[in-house]
Amino acid sequence: MKKSLVSTLILMFIGLQGLLAQSREVSGVVTSAEDGLTIPGVSVIVKGTTIGTSTDFDGKYTIQLPDGESVLVFSCVGMVNQEITVTGSTLNVVMENESIGMDEVMVVAYGTAKKESFTGSASVVKKDDIVKVSGGIGKVIQGKVAGVTVMGDDIRIRGFGSFSASSSPLYVVDGVVGAPKPNDEDIENFTVLKDAASTALYGSRGANGVIIITSKKGKKDKKPTFEIKYQHSVEKMIEPEWDLMNAAEYYQHQFKGMVNYVGESRAYTYFNYYMNNKNPYNMAEPFNLDGSLKEGAKLLYDTNWKDEALENASKDEIYVAASGGSENSNYHWSARMYKYDGFVRTSKSKGANTRFNYSIDLRDNLKVNVNSTISYYEGSGTYTTKANENNHLYLSYVLSPAAPMYQLNQIDNGDGTHSYEYVLDKQGNRVYDYSNPNYKNYNPIGLMEADFDDNYGFSAFFAPSITYEVIDGLTLKGQLSGRLNTRRGDSFQNPYYGSGSTENGLSTKETYHTMDWTMHTSANYKFEVGDDHSFDVLLGYEAADYDYQDFYATKNGYSLGDISTELSTGNSPRYAGSSTTEVGLISYISNMTYDFRDKYYMSASFRRDGSSKFGEDNKWGNFWSVGFSWRLSEENFLSADWINNLKLRASYGVLGTNDIGNYKFGDYYSLGANYGGITGVSHTNLPNAQLGWEESDNFSVGVDFDLFDSKLSGTIEYFNKNTDGLLYNVPLPTTTGFPSVLMNIGEMQNSGFEMELSGKILSGEFNWNADLTMTYIKNEIKSLPVDQVIQGTKRWVAGDSRYEYYIREWAGVDPEDGRAQWYMDQENADGTVEKVKTKSYSEATRYNMGQSTPKFFFGLNNNLSYKGFDFSVQTVAAFGHKIYDGQYQTFMHDGSGKATNLAKDALNSWTTENTNTDIPKYRWANNTSSNSTSSRWLVDGDFVKIKNITFGYTVPERFLDKMFLTYARVFMTVDNVHSFSDYKSGDPEISLAGVSNGYTFNPATTYRMGINIKF
Repeated sequence: MKKSLVSTLILMFIGLQGLLAQSREVSGVVTSAEDGLTIPGVSVIVKGTTIGTSTDFDGKYTIQLPDGESVLVFSCVGMVNQEITVTGSTLNVVMENESIGMDEVMVVAYGTAKKESFTGSASVVKKDDIVKVSGGIGKVIQGKVAGVTVMGDDIRIRGFGSFSASSSPLYVVDGVVGAPKPNDEDIENFTVLKDAASTALYGSRGANGVIIITSKKGKKDKKPTFEIKYQHSVEKMIEPEWDLMNAAEYYQHQFKGMVNYVGESRAYTYFNYYMNNKNPYNMAEPFNLDGSLKEGAKLLYDTNWKDEALENASKDEIYVAASGGSENSNYHWSARMYKYDGFVRTSKSKGANTRFNYSIDLRDNLKVNVNSTISYYEGSGTYTTKANENNHLYLSYVLSPAAPMYQLNQIDNGDGTHSYEYVLDKQGNRVYDYSNPNYKNYNPIGLMEADFDDNYGFSAFFAPSITYEVIDGLTLKGQLSGRLNTRRGDSFQNPYYGSGSTENGLSTKETYHTMDWTMHTSANYKFEVGDDHSFDVLLGYEAADYDYQDFYATKNGYSLGDISTELSTGNSPRYAGSSTTEVGLISYISNMTYDFRDKYYMSASFRRDGSSKFGEDNKWGNFWSVGFSWRLSEENFLSADWINNLKLRASYGVLGTNDIGNYKFGDYYSLGANYGGITGVSHTNLPNAQLGWEESDNFSVGVDFDLFDSKLSGTIEYFNKNTDGLLYNVPLPTTTGFPSVLMNIGEMQNSGFEMELSGKILSGEFNWNADLTMTYIKNEIKSLPVDQVIQGTKRWVAGDSRYEYYIREWAGVDPEDGRAQWYMDQENADGTVEKVKTKSYSEATRYNMGQSTPKFFFGLNNNLSYKGFDFSVQTVAAFGHKIYDGQYQTFMHDGSGKATNLAKDALNSWTTENTNTDIPKYRWANNTSSNSTSSRWLVDGDFVKIKNITFGYTVPERFLDKMFLTYARVFMTVDNVHSFSDYKSGDPEISLAGVSNGYTFNPATTYRMGINIKF
């Protein structure tokens, strides 16, 4: 990278001994690890002497190395210093950017700030880390930023702030709330804002933290540079450690269960009926009545639905970019195209997007900036995330392996046995069998070909802004952003098999249109009073509007199949509907920061929001914060060479949440409840004029430090967040005609500690940097309007966590009869309570059984480089929580799931010969509730995970010149490498609710290879 830097004046004189001693000449080129471009103005000094030089405009240097000296020191502002031992006459050096230091500028709410003067809590992640761990903000943040919880797709900053409203952070891209997120390669850096002082300017949208993304811009007065990046990835599902039964195991185990259900005399009659006469053996009755295999019985087929329905996913991506600038302008353009083949054979998608950032100085005090994005995608497939017959992942696990995939003709062998042959159609192709015992008339492989579900989407975003400096220090800014999203869906279910068979074919067309805009105007005045006082004042106004429209129509009666799936082809309308949603927000913002002698800092902010989402009595909310910081390292009493910077800071403020859904406060009615050809109106919402904002009181105190010439830096912080007026759908009596009404009730607290440490362990030819993060979070419900609220596996009660399990406690299996047992509280005659066992699930007592969210989070990132090679390892860990293994529960159903397949562990179920087991007696149509919700399925959720390993090689410049390149790097990376955990059903990083299931995909292990070149 060629940078305009203030040249360091080195080599003022050369010592006499340096002139007289023998020396050798060393030369080379210094380049940037970021983009491979040369760096001018780098200081090159012989260690321990005053002999030195600087790199020229092309990054080249030549220096005389005295006899007996062998180490050169390379240093440049904003880059990591390097000490390298010289072994030859040529030494090329690649320098890396420093992590953000106290004197560096970071992007914060509505502006920028030096870390040394910032009174809030913020963490910055730079582009090098973003590109290494490709796959979105969540993957990059995890283990890199303290105070952030990432479980599955859930990102939470400093806890969980609501019952019903969203707890997700707010995203801001180049100053625009909700703007499209750039490609990973287009991100310059992003800042995670965590406390009130840093987020209060976002008012009602900042209570859950803010992630500010800054996209790449071009550089002024720089000739065009181009970048091309290609990568291919393969995704492999993280499979459970337990296996499903094969056809032989399944068929035999189910027969034993039928004997336990109806007895020996009727076992085969009922068994053949419930198995839909699907028999994988070569004889009609392959088992003796004790369940043992008869002599001569032979398995003829074994269907592995999972292998047929699912495969490894793959993705191809290409990214191209160009950037540069003239004397008064700069630009950055990029485009990305991808093609993705999913885990389900018919799940495919492709898309493209392009981004253009342009800035021009029309005059010295007038600047215009334009950011724009256009994207398009199309996808196909029939995968759903619900546990039903249209979910191919779910079906691939639950379907009977004893049911054939294709229709079979039975051939009598004349000796009491039989064989099978495939049924073929007129073209000689095998015909799918839709008569399996689980879902009659369903075959996921056949339906992949017979049904379809296609989606198309287009999005355009445009955000011009103008900045005018009226006088020195006073700047006016105006920005307008608009976005248009449109999506179209087209699906068809055939008239012969699956869900469409009951409708004689079903065709659905749907369209969705979203248009939103935001307007921002502000005045920013920076001024000084004397030599000691500096002020920065911001006043602004914002308005935002969101419009959403959808249309949905479906028709049935497609006797001709998929010859035409247009709605006009169907015989009769099934359903048609449309809706329109409009939401508005108006805001007044103000902020002031004060700096006294670059030592004491104060900030104060105030924002007033008015939202159309809330009742007439509470449409407006006031949100504010104050923050203070003190640079102890600038005090004379704490002067020490090993302390570069030491800052103490504290903040307090009130934030809000408005992400509650739409049309929740008014007395609303909906059309469409038609009957008998007459238009009907239904009452859909009870009025609540008092419906208001959730308000969060935030306190934070911390210390930032930079020690030992920046070899060790970090922060340690305590936070406490109390949220009052929690939004919750309060249940109503059935006589009201409404199940619930949304109200502000209750209070919840999130408190904890967080720590970030960054260390430069080794510098020189071999570099080793490490980052360590630690977070402790305690979540507690402080008050509720009722004694308790039970939500599935959780109970909300004052004094407990919002994510506390409240379920029955498993007590094992009675070895006498194989029945399941649970614990219950029994009151004795003397009034004492005793914990005893019971075989009645309904009598069993619910207990607090731990929480689903970890109490402790750790992250460790190691980055190593040697010459052109780089290697990094990202490790994350979480402790203090439980996982409810609902996926394993589904396949250990003890017979309640009837024909559903089983895990092999079920083979160890209780029998009269196997009484020492924790798996109950298997019985077809089991109604003992042994499979129901209890601690039987609760496991320790603690894990340590190797999240990412990346290995790369940057080609030396001496080879690049011949190829007319400035930078070339090849890389290999693996995401979700391995987890060390007691959880056996795949990846332990599941949702915050902590409940796994068998119908959504686990995170995958992703293998990527690629090449990145610049010229």
